[in-house]
Amino acid sequence: MAAMNEQKVRASHILVKHKESRRLASWKDKDGKELKQRTVKQADEILMGYLKTIQSSNDPISKFHEIASVYSDCSSANADPAGDLGNFSFEEMQKPFSEATFGLKVGEITGAVVHTASGSHLIMRTKLKPTQVRASHILVKHQKSRNPVSRNIANNGEDGSKLDGKTIKTRTEEEADKILLEWLNEINSSNNPKDKFNEIASKYSDCSSYKRSGDLGMFEYGRMQKQFSAAAFALDIGEITQYCVHSDSGSHLIMRTG
Repeated sequence: MAAMNEQKVRASHILVKHKESRRLASWKDKDGKELKQRTVKQADEILMGYLKTIQSSNDPISKFHEIASVYSDCSSANADPAGDLGNFSFEEMQKPFSEATFGLKVGEITGAVVHTASGSHLIMRTKLKPTQVRASHILVKHQKSRNPVSRNIANNGEDGSKLDGKTIKTRTEEEADKILLEWLNEINSSNNPKDKFNEIASKYSDCSSYKRSGDLGMFEYGRMQKQFSAAAFALDIGEITQYCVHSDSGSHLIMRTG
């Protein structure tokens, strides 16, 4: 059991409403036709079926979010990741929900259905979402980039071909990703991945942050493009994305540093 004296936790849930729920409608059943006919027992049986599917999955966390995205009666089904309720204090949720969540360890899922006035729930505790992170990145621009010009003077050919975007404008997103994945392999095989990441960022990144080895400083979630923020905030400190992150700026590798 987790300690109950923590100030805040973060969780995702799958909600199945029933005819005793305080609000007899959901985003996928706006008139409540189905849930007004559903008993508490039936809602619980549905959730226990989901739990069995989750527990038998090779990736229970991803399966939990997948099921939440399709079947949860809460609007958090449309969150990123699906079912996410963000950080909350004990008092912000109904007492049975908070008691269950604060009793879980990070990554743990309730083994029984939790009942509140909203309906029946499965709950998965997740890592607290930081209010700010610090990250570095390696950017490779391509023909879909909103500003297809490299800010790295080291990337400029003698004829200025890269400075005026000629090279970038002929580079596909797939080619940009291939470049990044080759660097990622080099980073992962290095004795010091952090230093290798910084070295590559300072030499090759198309962002002006190349001057700081890719460092973007501290930033809040909404300050960066959604895809970038989602990836950066999901990382642990020192972790590097093992895939290419796509934004309007181009293709990125991201390393969380704080």
